[in-house]
Amino acid sequence: MRRLRNISSLLLALALTPMLAALQGESIFIKALGGGGFWVASEQDKDIRMVFSGPAALGFLQIGGALTPSLKIFGFTGGVFAPSVNAKTENLKIETKYSFRTMHDFGIGLGYYLKSGLSLSLGLSHSTSYYKLEIYGKDGSTYTQEGWGSMLMLGQEFPISARTSFGLSAVGYYGRQRDGGSFAGVPIENFYAGLMMSLMYD
Repeated sequence: MRRLRNISSLLLALALTPMLAALQGESIFIKALGGGGFWVASEQDKDIRMVFSGPAALGFLQIGGALTPSLKIFGFTGGVFAPSVNAKTENLKIETKYSFRTMHDFGIGLGYYLKSGLSLSLGLSHSTSYYKLEIYGKDGSTYTQEGWGSMLMLGQEFPISARTSFGLSAVGYYGRQRDGGSFAGVPIENFYAGLMMSLMYD
């Protein structure tokens, strides 16, 4: 599975190469984002539905450039870490202890930046999750199968210098994967929303 993730990442990097070559000469930018939010993951196998939820830390890195003065294209990587996951099910009682759950994304996006500093970004990504848990005292930790994610960010940039700015962004995410553990192959829906601070060099 890790080999497949590496191949997917390499193919995406190769796809980005010709687009980056077409960017304006001095338009390369780097943007680091970090913050927090709330993550919900749910899956259903026939009449068994499980929901995992909890507060999460968010972190992303965007690297790209401008296609026009306002429109930017970027590759991004990052993820979500939920240190204490709450697991609920309506019709299945099991003694389960979740230590943490993580999700990693690697994708491509577009950002539109107004002169006022307001920005809107959209991203699509390759996604995978890992969760560590115990069921009746036995380790049930596993990776999910590969999936996809979609991200929407609305932000405001505040200039610090000619080429750097500090920003605040609201983020919303939705994606789907498939379980790789006890419910192997069952679709998992992921949703999170949160707030992030950013530092951008443009």
